[in-house]
Amino acid sequence: MSKPVLPDRIGSRRVLGVLGSGMRAVVYRAHDPALGVDVAVKVLAEPHAQDPKLRADFVAAVQTFRGFSGDRIVTVYDTGEFERRPYLVMELIDGGALEDRLEDEQTFGPAEIEWLVTELGAAIVVVHSAGLVHRDIRPGNVLIRNVAPGEQVLLTDLGLALETEQRHLAAAAEADAYTAPEQRIPGAAIDGRTDVYSASGVIGRAAFGSEWHRILVPNGPHQATAPEPSGTEPLAFELRRGLSANPAERHASISEWIEAVSDAATDHAAVTQTAYEAATPRRPVMRLFAAGLIVLAMVMALATVTTQ
Repeated sequence: MSKPVLPDRIGSRRVLGVLGSGMRAVVYRAHDPALGVDVAVKVLAEPHAQDPKLRADFVAAVQTFRGFSGDRIVTVYDTGEFERRPYLVMELIDGGALEDRLEDEQTFGPAEIEWLVTELGAAIVVVHSAGLVHRDIRPGNVLIRNVAPGEQVLLTDLGLALETEQRHLAAAAEADAYTAPEQRIPGAAIDGRTDVYSASGVIGRAAFGSEWHRILVPNGPHQATAPEPSGTEPLAFELRRGLSANPAERHASISEWIEAVSDAATDHAAVTQTAYEAATPRRPVMRLFAAGLIVLAMVMALATVTTQ
């Protein structure tokens, strides 16, 4: 993919750089003089902007996105058109995307997985409570905000993964990996279990690395040759359930998913901690051994003095 051309301005906003680019859109960092802060500007990419149906769907989805209120969804400040392409102006999240933290085969430790399950689940609950389905949960759309005393997960691209786009994007590896099977079937029912599928994929990527799809997706062609690492069985079991091809076999709601996967992640953390402790010499034993050596040395020294 060619590097996007950096425009000087988008509307009144001075463009500072590219935050990311994909098949659907380019996201720029820009300074908004009216707000007095830097913002993220998402511009629909070519040739999608020239497809009347995709363009109309993008604009409609942006309006839904803009009208949503919730502290777990990235705020949309404004919309407009740039070089005959629609765009939206969003708040700039200081912690970046989860995708950035998973580059170069990075994975999360047990405590981080527990945190991510809780935070991602909380963000999805906000969406579902509003009667909406996100439909495009993946590491690039999971953003992290720095807040006291830690970090908070937010979602972006709410409602932008439209059925009309799927016919253009299903061939994309990333879109395929996190896209529930029913989203590729015209007219299939879409509900909260669709997001359960995608959320399970996100946690799978964080826990198992880029091979997560081969390890976790039920009936996958390479599953037998890619067993999950020892000690992760409960977590893998719940994620496989969430990644079932049949929505009826998944967790019935995101709340049920949070409880089940959180418990499994806790078990995973406990197993990992036990394994660590078993492989690490216990400090009290080492201290006792060292003290014994000191006493032995003192006895030997005393014996030497006595003989003299």
